[in-house]
Amino acid sequence: TETTGLDYITDDMMCIGFCGDPKEALIITETLWQTYPEVWTVIDRLFAYRGPRFIYHHGKFDMHFMERRRDHPAIHPDLVSVWGLPVVNYTDDTMLAFHMVHEQRPHNLEHLRSIYTSMPMYEADLDQYVPSKGKHSFANIPNEVIWSYQGGDTDCVARALPRIKEQFETGPDFPSVEWVYNNITIPLTRPLMNMEKRGVLIDAKKLAATKKKWDKKIKEGEALVRSCVPAKWQAKFEATLGGKKPFNPGSDDHMRALLFDHMRLPPPTEVRWKKGKEIQSIRKTGKTGKISLDSASRKIMMHQSPDVPIVQHLHEWKEWKHNRSSFLTGATGKTGVMSHIQRDSRIHTSHRIDGAETGRISTSPNLQNIVKGVGIRELFVPPPGYTLLEIDYSTLELRVLAYIAQDEVMLDLLATGDLHLQTASMISGVPIEILEKDLKLKKYWRDKAKGANFGVAYGATAYRLAKDNGVSVETGQKWLDAIYAKYTKLPVYFSGCEREIKTQGYEENACGRRRHFWGVRS
Repeated sequence: TETTGLDYITDDMMCIGFCGDPKEALIITETLWQTYPEVWTVIDRLFAYRGPRFIYHHGKFDMHFMERRRDHPAIHPDLVSVWGLPVVNYTDDTMLAFHMVHEQRPHNLEHLRSIYTSMPMYEADLDQYVPSKGKHSFANIPNEVIWSYQGGDTDCVARALPRIKEQFETGPDFPSVEWVYNNITIPLTRPLMNMEKRGVLIDAKKLAATKKKWDKKIKEGEALVRSCVPAKWQAKFEATLGGKKPFNPGSDDHMRALLFDHMRLPPPTEVRWKKGKEIQSIRKTGKTGKISLDSASRKIMMHQSPDVPIVQHLHEWKEWKHNRSSFLTGATGKTGVMSHIQRDSRIHTSHRIDGAETGRISTSPNLQNIVKGVGIRELFVPPPGYTLLEIDYSTLELRVLAYIAQDEVMLDLLATGDLHLQTASMISGVPIEILEKDLKLKKYWRDKAKGANFGVAYGATAYRLAKDNGVSVETGQKWLDAIYAKYTKLPVYFSGCEREIKTQGYEENACGRRRHFWGVRS
């Protein structure tokens, strides 16, 4: 399909393209089905009949538009909430197929055209109508140009799929990918579509109240930061600016002048591991090389200067501002999760199967990492008559790791005991019996152990453990050695993974999905 925009809730479908043979395409236009409603009735039946097999590129996007009858008032008078017959013959998708064999490369049709076909750059015809930057719409592009572009896309899909599937069937690096594609990837599209259509409901009253509360918190936080700024220094600093700009605590340059030049606070310092030696280095920004005042740097400064109130006030104020920008500002502005609320008071996030190299599903807007403990999660509510159920697996990653590594000790602890507490005792040297009696000590070391366990599961080095837990690299290495000494099958499994990657260029999970490391053998 070609559409006026990317939002199937508010944008319109302009045409649908079919291609049976290369170099030929049939384009059914919006004008045709609006003039003759019976045309859409035939299309409806065609896609709702299981006989034909259709190939798509980003089929979930196309099917959303085809199943929504917003632009067919002659057949469906309710333009907002009525969905038509579901598309049942979705069998192949060039975008998802390409993702299975080249997960690190772009999956757009322009890229596929350049790899699998000898077609000319038909996309260039749109350049004079579409801006190179910013949001754009196809609504103002001449019909003839859109129809030609649609024909090129349709032809490209028909040509590319057989070439991609050759890599499924005959390529030595991809013998098990076809099963994943046919049994997991393609079938997963429909449940994701249903989730997107339904969306998640937002409580408008709670949202308004939360925004007021956060605005107040941010205002109070700024006042606390300003209260710590010496008046004489501020006047002198503003004079250096020529009296044109007031002191701004939101400016990192202004805060650097206060914290490091005037107050002489130690800059945020972290330990790095280089050529077998620990090196103390100042955290700096990547572009300018100035001392960093990002979230991680501010946390380090709070640890380095615990008795300096402005450091904690600055961090808390910045965190509130960041969370407002990420989640709330969109209620009236252009950014944030809440900017995606539609007229039905729901957020209809988009789930991308091809959104990550690992096969993990990504979402936009991102509803997979909603901040805890600040009132944001409470804004998501069930509709009347329903209940929201929160389900979380217990130590899922570690259970999977213990199983695939076949570490009997780890498996037994996960089944009968407390794995994190056992690790806490190992890295702290404090017996479990004593930790059980001192709840504060237990929580401290168990939290450290939990981070270490999950860190090891994701391949953390001694340096990473040290950085995440505020300890020396030497201590991080001792923790790593203790964990590997207890769970002896883990280093064997990790070494096996590394060996496989070096010899075959990829690693494979239990289902057959592969993650490639293309440069590892060069």
